[in-house]
Amino acid sequence: WGIAVDSARRAHVMGWTPSVDFPVLNAFQNASAGSRDAFVASLDNNGALFYATYLGGSSDMDADIDGGIAVDTQGMVYVSGRTASPDFPVHNAFQPPGGLKAFVAQLNPFQSGPASLLYSTCLGGNNGDNGATGIAVDSAGNAYLSGYTTADDFPVKNAAQPRFGGLRDSFVAKLDPTKSGAASLIYATYLGGTNEEAETSGDVAVDSLGQVWVTGA
Repeated sequence: WGIAVDSARRAHVMGWTPSVDFPVLNAFQNASAGSRDAFVASLDNNGALFYATYLGGSSDMDADIDGGIAVDTQGMVYVSGRTASPDFPVHNAFQPPGGLKAFVAQLNPFQSGPASLLYSTCLGGNNGDNGATGIAVDSAGNAYLSGYTTADDFPVKNAAQPRFGGLRDSFVAKLDPTKSGAASLIYATYLGGTNEEAETSGDVAVDSLGQVWVTGA
Protein backbone atom coordinates (compact mmCIF):
# COMPACT_ATOMS: atom_id res chain seq x y z
CA TRP A 1 0.00 0.00 0.00
CA GLY A 2 2.89 2.42 0.44
CA ILE A 3 6.61 3.10 0.30
CA ALA A 4 8.91 5.59 2.05
CA VAL A 5 12.66 6.13 1.71
CA ASP A 6 14.94 7.26 4.54
CA SER A 7 18.19 9.26 4.48
CA ALA A 8 20.24 6.04 4.18
CA ARG A 9 18.28 5.13 1.02
CA ARG A 10 16.49 2.24 2.70
CA ALA A 11 13.09 1.56 1.18
CA HIS A 12 10.36 0.89 3.74
CA VAL A 13 7.20 -0.75 2.44
CA MET A 14 3.81 -1.58 3.92
CA GLY A 15 1.08 -3.82 2.57
CA TRP A 16 -0.86 -6.99 3.34
CA THR A 17 -0.34 -10.70 2.86
CA PRO A 18 -2.38 -13.90 3.28
CA SER A 19 0.85 -15.95 3.27
CA VAL A 20 1.98 -17.96 6.29
CA ASP A 21 5.52 -18.13 4.85
CA PHE A 22 6.13 -14.44 4.29
CA PRO A 23 9.93 -13.88 4.64
CA VAL A 24 10.23 -12.32 8.10
CA LEU A 25 13.54 -11.05 9.49
CA ASN A 26 14.23 -9.27 12.82
CA ALA A 27 10.46 -9.28 13.21
CA PHE A 28 8.27 -7.78 15.89
CA GLN A 29 5.61 -10.39 14.93
CA ASN A 30 7.07 -13.56 13.46
CA ALA A 31 3.88 -15.36 12.44
CA SER A 32 0.60 -14.51 10.78
CA ALA A 33 -2.19 -14.10 13.31
CA GLY A 34 -5.06 -14.31 10.83
CA SER A 35 -5.86 -15.10 7.22
CA ARG A 36 -4.70 -11.62 6.17
CA ASP A 37 -2.18 -9.48 8.06
CA ALA A 38 -0.41 -6.25 7.37
CA PHE A 39 3.33 -6.46 6.81
CA VAL A 40 6.10 -3.90 7.20
CA ALA A 41 9.51 -4.46 5.59
CA SER A 42 12.71 -2.60 4.75
CA LEU A 43 15.23 -3.14 1.98
CA ASP A 44 18.67 -1.55 2.05
CA ASN A 45 20.05 0.33 -0.96
CA ASN A 46 21.51 -2.92 -2.35
CA GLY A 47 18.12 -4.62 -2.28
CA ALA A 48 18.85 -6.83 0.75
CA LEU A 49 16.13 -7.39 3.33
CA PHE A 50 16.88 -5.41 6.50
CA TYR A 51 13.79 -6.45 8.45
CA ALA A 52 10.27 -7.68 7.77
CA THR A 53 7.41 -8.28 10.17
CA TYR A 54 3.78 -9.22 10.23
CA LEU A 55 1.44 -6.76 11.96
CA GLY A 56 -2.06 -7.96 12.63
CA GLY A 57 -4.59 -9.93 14.62
CA SER A 58 -6.98 -12.79 14.04
CA SER A 59 -9.35 -11.06 11.59
CA ASP A 60 -9.05 -11.50 7.82
CA MET A 61 -9.60 -7.75 7.35
CA ASP A 62 -6.32 -6.31 8.63
CA ALA A 63 -4.91 -3.83 6.10
CA ASP A 64 -7.42 -4.91 3.44
CA ILE A 65 -7.87 -1.33 2.22
CA ASP A 66 -5.36 1.40 1.44
CA GLY A 67 -2.83 2.10 4.16
CA GLY A 68 0.20 4.33 4.39
CA ILE A 69 3.78 4.45 5.59
CA ALA A 70 6.14 7.26 6.60
CA VAL A 71 9.63 7.46 8.06
CA ASP A 72 11.04 10.21 10.29
CA THR A 73 14.54 11.72 10.42
CA GLN A 74 15.64 9.10 12.97
CA GLY A 75 14.53 6.24 10.72
CA MET A 76 11.50 5.34 12.84
CA VAL A 77 8.72 3.85 10.74
CA TYR A 78 5.03 4.81 10.98
CA VAL A 79 2.25 2.79 9.35
CA SER A 80 -1.50 3.19 9.09
CA GLY A 81 -4.41 1.11 7.86
CA ARG A 82 -7.56 -0.62 9.02
CA THR A 83 -8.16 -3.58 11.32
CA ALA A 84 -11.17 -5.61 12.39
CA SER A 85 -9.16 -7.72 14.84
CA PRO A 86 -10.11 -7.58 18.53
CA ASP A 87 -6.55 -8.72 19.28
CA PHE A 88 -4.69 -6.30 17.01
CA PRO A 89 -1.32 -5.58 18.73
CA VAL A 90 -1.60 -2.26 20.56
CA HIS A 91 0.94 -0.61 22.85
CA ASN A 92 0.76 2.75 24.64
CA ALA A 93 -2.57 3.09 22.86
CA PHE A 94 -4.98 6.01 22.72
CA GLN A 95 -7.82 3.61 21.85
CA PRO A 96 -8.09 -0.19 22.04
CA PRO A 97 -9.19 -2.40 19.12
CA GLY A 98 -12.80 -3.37 18.56
CA GLY A 99 -15.03 -3.19 15.50
CA LEU A 100 -13.65 -1.76 12.26
CA LYS A 101 -11.00 0.76 13.31
CA ALA A 102 -8.18 2.72 11.75
CA PHE A 103 -4.78 1.95 13.20
CA VAL A 104 -1.44 3.74 13.44
CA ALA A 105 1.78 2.17 14.69
CA GLN A 106 5.39 3.27 15.14
CA LEU A 107 8.20 0.74 14.76
CA ASN A 108 11.87 1.00 15.65
CA PRO A 109 13.85 -1.35 13.37
CA PHE A 110 17.29 -0.02 14.35
CA GLN A 111 18.22 -1.83 17.53
CA SER A 112 19.93 -5.07 18.43
CA GLY A 113 17.48 -7.90 17.93
CA PRO A 114 13.93 -7.69 16.59
CA ALA A 115 12.13 -4.52 15.57
CA SER A 116 10.14 -3.07 18.48
CA LEU A 117 6.70 -1.54 18.60
CA LEU A 118 7.05 1.94 20.15
CA TYR A 119 3.34 2.55 20.08
CA SER A 120 0.29 1.20 18.30
CA THR A 121 -3.26 2.44 18.63
CA CYS A 122 -6.64 2.14 17.03
CA LEU A 123 -8.73 5.18 16.14
CA GLY A 124 -12.37 5.40 15.22
CA GLY A 125 -15.98 5.53 16.25
CA ASN A 126 -17.92 2.50 17.45
CA ASN A 127 -20.98 3.05 15.25
CA GLY A 128 -19.40 2.39 11.87
CA ASP A 129 -16.44 1.57 9.66
CA ASN A 130 -13.15 3.48 10.08
CA GLY A 131 -9.93 3.24 8.09
CA ALA A 132 -6.71 5.24 7.68
CA THR A 133 -5.51 5.66 4.11
CA GLY A 134 -2.55 8.01 4.57
CA ILE A 135 0.05 8.98 7.13
CA ALA A 136 2.70 11.68 7.49
CA VAL A 137 5.11 12.56 10.28
CA ASP A 138 6.68 15.86 11.32
CA SER A 139 10.12 16.60 12.77
CA ALA A 140 8.81 16.14 16.34
CA GLY A 141 7.49 12.64 15.63
CA ASN A 142 3.81 13.61 15.56
CA ALA A 143 1.73 11.43 13.24
CA TYR A 144 -0.91 12.85 10.90
CA LEU A 145 -3.62 10.54 9.59
CA SER A 146 -6.14 10.84 6.82
CA GLY A 147 -8.87 8.32 6.25
CA TYR A 148 -12.59 7.71 6.25
CA THR A 149 -15.34 6.95 8.73
CA THR A 150 -19.01 6.06 8.64
CA ALA A 151 -19.26 6.57 12.41
CA ASP A 152 -21.22 9.44 13.92
CA ASP A 153 -19.24 8.99 17.17
CA PHE A 154 -15.71 9.39 15.80
CA PRO A 155 -13.54 10.85 18.62
CA VAL A 156 -13.29 14.44 17.42
CA LYS A 157 -11.14 16.97 19.27
CA ASN A 158 -10.32 20.61 18.43
CA ALA A 159 -12.26 19.90 15.23
CA ALA A 160 -12.73 22.14 12.20
CA GLN A 161 -15.87 20.05 11.49
CA PRO A 162 -17.10 18.47 14.72
CA ARG A 163 -20.24 16.80 13.32
CA PHE A 164 -20.64 13.89 10.93
CA GLY A 165 -21.61 15.07 7.45
CA GLY A 166 -23.41 11.92 6.36
CA LEU A 167 -22.93 8.42 4.90
CA ARG A 168 -19.11 8.48 4.81
CA ASP A 169 -16.78 11.33 5.72
CA SER A 170 -13.07 11.87 5.49
CA PHE A 171 -11.24 12.49 8.74
CA VAL A 172 -7.94 14.17 9.60
CA ALA A 173 -6.19 13.54 12.92
CA LYS A 174 -2.93 14.37 14.66
CA LEU A 175 -1.40 12.08 17.30
CA ASP A 176 1.43 12.82 19.72
CA PRO A 177 3.06 9.57 20.91
CA THR A 178 5.00 11.15 23.79
CA LYS A 179 2.29 12.24 26.24
CA SER A 180 2.29 10.31 29.56
CA GLY A 181 3.62 7.14 27.96
CA ALA A 182 0.68 6.75 25.59
CA ALA A 183 -0.35 8.21 22.27
CA SER A 184 -2.63 11.23 22.69
CA LEU A 185 -4.98 12.88 20.27
CA ILE A 186 -4.03 16.51 19.53
CA TYR A 187 -6.91 17.05 17.13
CA ALA A 188 -9.32 15.06 15.01
CA THR A 189 -11.92 16.38 12.64
CA TYR A 190 -14.50 15.18 10.17
CA LEU A 191 -14.12 16.53 6.64
CA GLY A 192 -17.11 15.92 4.40
CA GLY A 193 -20.57 16.72 3.17
CA THR A 194 -23.89 14.91 3.10
CA ASN A 195 -22.86 12.12 0.70
CA GLU A 196 -19.70 9.96 0.59
CA GLU A 197 -16.05 10.99 0.83
CA ALA A 198 -12.77 9.04 0.84
CA GLU A 199 -14.14 5.52 0.45
CA THR A 200 -10.66 4.08 0.03
CA SER A 201 -7.93 6.27 -1.43
CA GLY A 202 -6.59 9.46 0.11
CA ASP A 203 -3.32 10.82 1.42
CA VAL A 204 -1.87 13.39 3.80
CA ALA A 205 1.28 15.51 3.93
CA VAL A 206 2.66 17.99 6.45
CA ASP A 207 4.90 20.94 5.64
CA SER A 208 7.71 22.58 7.62
CA LEU A 209 5.22 24.93 9.29
CA GLY A 210 3.11 22.06 10.55
CA GLN A 211 0.27 22.76 8.15
CA VAL A 212 -1.52 19.69 6.84
CA TRP A 213 -2.55 18.90 3.29
CA VAL A 214 -5.01 16.11 2.45
CA THR A 215 -6.43 14.56 -0.70
CA GLY A 216 -9.34 12.23 -1.33
CA ALA A 217 -12.51 11.73 -3.31
